[in-house]
Amino acid sequence: MTDTLLWLTAIGSVATALFTAFLWIVAWRTLSGAKDQLELLTKQAVREGRPFVSAEVVPGLHGPGFWDLIVTNTGRTAAREIRFDFEEWTPQDDKDHITEHLLVYLNATHMLVPNARHRVLWRANDDPTTSMTAAGVPPRFNLGISYEDDQNTAYSDSFDFDVEVIGSVSPAPTQGPRVSSGNEKELANIERALRTLNTHVGELRR
Repeated sequence: MTDTLLWLTAIGSVATALFTAFLWIVAWRTLSGAKDQLELLTKQAVREGRPFVSAEVVPGLHGPGFWDLIVTNTGRTAAREIRFDFEEWTPQDDKDHITEHLLVYLNATHMLVPNARHRVLWRANDDPTTSMTAAGVPPRFNLGISYEDDQNTAYSDSFDFDVEVIGSVSPAPTQGPRVSSGNEKELANIERALRTLNTHVGELRR
């Protein structure tokens, strides 16, 4: 009888030890999984909470042949100390009305709150039919952007633009029919106003 009790006690002790080890393994795996999940959630929160500054060159508000640069912060926090890294260019000629002012903007430091953007005149193509000469940035251009968040964490990105490639597939709003007869000055002004309005409405639909 005594031997039986000793065996049962020993078996019970071994079973308890094995069960305790099993519980420890389960707890360790649970804690490890929770830790990994917490790390993933932390990284996701940081990623979603940071600023995201992007740049794109799009057909300009001035109409066909013009190009605008749009700099946007699509992140959830403010982008501070926004700086541009680029190779400076020289004005196309004495009629270049874009380069001087654009370089002032690009050489300055900016800040964008979430969902804010800047839209600036980027380039004008030459157009022999209107005697407009090329102005602003060269057709192919690389623009680097660096910025910081509220905790002074630094971010950077680089963007390549080629308006010749973009322009070959970009739709442009029509200006409407042109009056081909009549010398009334008021009618000509109305025509010009309607054509301009039609162009801007088309730009809003891009």
